[in-house]
Amino acid sequence: MLETVNPATGEVLAVFPVHGRREVDAALAAARPAAQWWADLDWNERRIRLLAWKSYLARYLGRLAQLVHEETGKPLDDAKLEITLAIVHIDWAARHARPVLRERRVRSGLVAANLTSWVEYQPLGVVGVIGPWNYPVFTPAGSIAYALAAGNAVVFKPSELTPAVGEALVRSFDEALRAAGDDPAQPVLQGVYGPGSTGEALVRSGVDKIAFTGSAATARKVMAAAADTLTPVVAECGGVGESGFGRIHAPDGLREFARAKVITRQRFGPPLRLTSSGRTERDMDRLVLFVTLVHGRLYRSRHRPRR
Repeated sequence: MLETVNPATGEVLAVFPVHGRREVDAALAAARPAAQWWADLDWNERRIRLLAWKSYLARYLGRLAQLVHEETGKPLDDAKLEITLAIVHIDWAARHARPVLRERRVRSGLVAANLTSWVEYQPLGVVGVIGPWNYPVFTPAGSIAYALAAGNAVVFKPSELTPAVGEALVRSFDEALRAAGDDPAQPVLQGVYGPGSTGEALVRSGVDKIAFTGSAATARKVMAAAADTLTPVVAECGGVGESGFGRIHAPDGLREFARAKVITRQRFGPPLRLTSSGRTERDMDRLVLFVTLVHGRLYRSRHRPRR
């Protein structure tokens, strides 16, 4: 069993079963028909459901923030900000999926001058998302929202340190689908819970893509496991330092979870260093260099000779 505790008090918040290969495979088997149902919805139908999810999170933001506060130890205001950013992610994905992923015409080139070509994006199928503990809502919500907006189902494995937040995120989407009239709700977003072995089972399960956020060391293990089945991986390798500032631009994030297909047709015819007690990749490790550069710029501007 997996116990999640309040790091400030040591209180056990919840107990979860540890999911192994059998449970992960069962989740994937349930996700396949759900993915087909979800992909068969048109853009507007998926948009309505994603916006319903956004509204649900906004309505119960305080309750989820309290859980994030208790399970991670971060200040309540930081937890509220994190969830607000996640809501923005979901809203953007819902409203921009169609313009970003719409069919578009491309040049055929001289060799195929007699052809007219288009690119269309198709859902991958089922995407596995592995989230971190320090931003248990905001970080995975981006990958989940983009994958869902592109027409995929998702199996989500939260950090073993924040399974309660992960379970709440999954449950919120289920409630949003029910509110939108899907009762019983299809298992479009499911959660699996456990330590690293659960994540390895998810990577090896046969999902169509993995979105991972975590350390570079763990990312190497994820990519090595994914190589056995040639499962594509998108990784955000964080950690306190320079490598933590690389994030996917939003339109590219949507395209990460869609398969591009070329169609041809005949033509003729708070201070950053204090955030989360310094345990976040967004913390500033280069403050001295930054101040030096700014000071140098101010110095030059003040002593620039007049023309």
